[in-house]
Amino acid sequence: MNRRPLRALTLAAGVILAAPALAAPVPPPQTLSDSTVVRTWTLDNGLRVFTRHIPDAQAVAITVGYSVGTDDDPPGMEGLGQALGELAFMAPAGDIPARNREELDSQRSLGWSFPVSRRTTLFTEVASVEQFPGVLSQAAARMRGVQVTKTGLADAVNHARSELNDMLYGPAMGALYYQVREVAMGRKDEDILRRAAAKNLGKLTVSEADQQLKRRFVPANAVLSLAGNLQDIDVPALVQNLFGSIPAGTPFAHVSQPRLQSGSRTLALEGIKNSAGVVAVLAPALEDSLHPSFYLNALLLGSHFNHLWLRDREGHVPNRHHYAIFDEPDLMRIFPLPDASMKQADGLRLQIDGALNTFSSLIVTSEPYEDLRRSVLWLLGGPLADELLSRVQTEPGLLHTLARAQAGRTLQGGERFWASYRARFAAEPPGNLGHWISYFKDPKNQIDLLMVPKR
Repeated sequence: MNRRPLRALTLAAGVILAAPALAAPVPPPQTLSDSTVVRTWTLDNGLRVFTRHIPDAQAVAITVGYSVGTDDDPPGMEGLGQALGELAFMAPAGDIPARNREELDSQRSLGWSFPVSRRTTLFTEVASVEQFPGVLSQAAARMRGVQVTKTGLADAVNHARSELNDMLYGPAMGALYYQVREVAMGRKDEDILRRAAAKNLGKLTVSEADQQLKRRFVPANAVLSLAGNLQDIDVPALVQNLFGSIPAGTPFAHVSQPRLQSGSRTLALEGIKNSAGVVAVLAPALEDSLHPSFYLNALLLGSHFNHLWLRDREGHVPNRHHYAIFDEPDLMRIFPLPDASMKQADGLRLQIDGALNTFSSLIVTSEPYEDLRRSVLWLLGGPLADELLSRVQTEPGLLHTLARAQAGRTLQGGERFWASYRARFAAEPPGNLGHWISYFKDPKNQIDLLMVPKR
């Protein structure tokens, strides 16, 4: 790969570096056993930076993450987080014009995304090594502030409403995923309908949107995560130059959320052909000493569910086990395949019990534990396995995932917490499966949601 020094790269991208002295010393990098190099530091304005240099990678993934999500929407303003995320990622900034999804597909052909989830907002763009400084400069310009127009705001509101409705009442697997948390939060059917409509979002003014953007998307509430080939680039100097003078702002004050509770609900819906269901399991707190054991055994049980319910009635092969450890560490989801005769959500619980009884009769060696441990350890900040290291050099999608995971960890606990968690997870011996099978079966730890066709 052609490698050019920082000056040539940055001038070619139109980024001018004054090479200022860094405001604070940057800790030395740490080389992991896979030869990748990790470095973390914090700018004076509060922006946390996490980089992972991957030698010979053909691209760099840039994630700017913020500690604010849909759980922070004020009552009666459902969809605010999605609308503001759309503006922050799409609206014009400085001399950078507004953009749309079709343009991004062309401009960022290696990948991009901007999900607004429960607790976080993550803006990710993957660039070639040559494009990286210029794309990073544009990310900094957006953090400095975007320009909100009436047309841009109206488009963002429409996208947010469409996204909310699709999340809660779209295709079954997605709707179940989002609705089951609403049930766990104690929301009734009418509450969920109101959230999906996001009626009051249309009252948001340009001035109010601008104020909210300046409150949320600031360095003190953010992390910059870089993953890819950073060879010959003085990343601390580049980051300081682009982001160091942005006003800090303040960390976002999160809205308190109701405690998740077990429960059961059946919904009769028009427009669906077959029944579909989800059983969510309340997870121990991340800080709980038992969580690494829970996570390791949950991965093993999740692989069993995927094998057991391999295909749905249409022949698709969906993932039957979901656990977003960085954004929703309190809730794990399992998607059984209910038969057409099932009318009540309690039947899902019986399906889970049957699947777990089948699994408990198997002899489980340490090998599947070790395979599963290796499959996620890199996302927790550990080294990449040889096969992944080879792939990540040429597959931008893996860099995309890596940059987002780094941002998620930083926003959810920080590297000190995850370094300790990672050590406990890596040392967790196989076992305790019987305890976690009983835990999964316990109705006090479950939320069951069944969707059936309305007759």
